[in-house]
Amino acid sequence: MQTRDIEPDASRSTGPDPHEFKAAMDQVRAGIVGCHRAGVRDRAIIAALTAELLPRLVAAFGPDGAASILGSLASGISEAANPPPPHRRQ
Repeated sequence: MQTRDIEPDASRSTGPDPHEFKAAMDQVRAGIVGCHRAGVRDRAIIAALTAELLPRLVAAFGPDGAASILGSLASGISEAANPPPPHRRQ
């Protein structure tokens, strides 16, 4: 991976352009399909995507920002898997 690949894009403070995002998602999904066709298993694909994502996340948001994003994701996943019991009125 080249350094220029992970430089933060300061011009995009509110997120990616919707068309650019769709194009990126299409490319990522096509890559995953290609991996499946080549016999690459999901765990290897996930490991490769994570290895590509993490340096970019740190470059874009800094170590603390990346950790915060990952912590929020972890909390959201945990809460979705284990929702709190409904509040009962007494």
